[in-house]
Amino acid sequence: MKPESELPPMRSFWYWVLFRGCVLWGVPCILLLAALRYASGQTSFMAGVIDALPVGIVGGILYGMGAYGYKSHQAFKQKMKLRKNQNGK
Repeated sequence: MKPESELPPMRSFWYWVLFRGCVLWGVPCILLLAALRYASGQTSFMAGVIDALPVGIVGGILYGMGAYGYKSHQAFKQKMKLRKNQNGK
């Protein structure tokens, strides 16, 4: 178990944007949109993937930036809480 005075390490900005955003959020979004267009008979699956690529990448970047901002805000709050507890002792 971690001591309360130790903060967990924060991942880098590019990890959140590229991996968590584009790969883990953007790629499933691209595949879902392509599958929906294929199921509705509008295009072939690969054409749907190519059409959905910009939407998924931009959406993944925005998601990653938002997730990084939220995580850094939570880490800042935890840091201030620990600092307050250490000063109060």
